[in-house]
Amino acid sequence: MPAFDDVTADLFAEFGRAASYAVPDAAPGAEPQAVTVIVKQPDREGRFGQIEAVQATLMVDVQVADLAKPLKGGVIVLDGSNYTIASAPRRPDANALVWQLDLVASQ
Repeated sequence: MPAFDDVTADLFAEFGRAASYAVPDAAPGAEPQAVTVIVKQPDREGRFGQIEAVQATLMVDVQVADLAKPLKGGVIVLDGSNYTIASAPRRPDANALVWQLDLVASQ
């Protein structure tokens, strides 16, 4: 579906931010891969018995064209901060053009 590929590329060109990806346990001196991400920060609501909690989250979308196979435990560097991919990457769009990554701050 080349039309969707083009629209997705345009979306990332307009709203994306420069970042890099490093595989988990990368070899010393291994170069991270440059990627473009769209940052999302939705709140997640949870319930613990009678208590409702709202937790801030950090997610990024990455084009499959930029990053063929991200891995849980991989590191995204964005604006000089490191974030670890906390769960298995997902491709929620119908055409599987975009990875959705849940991130947590790391050292």
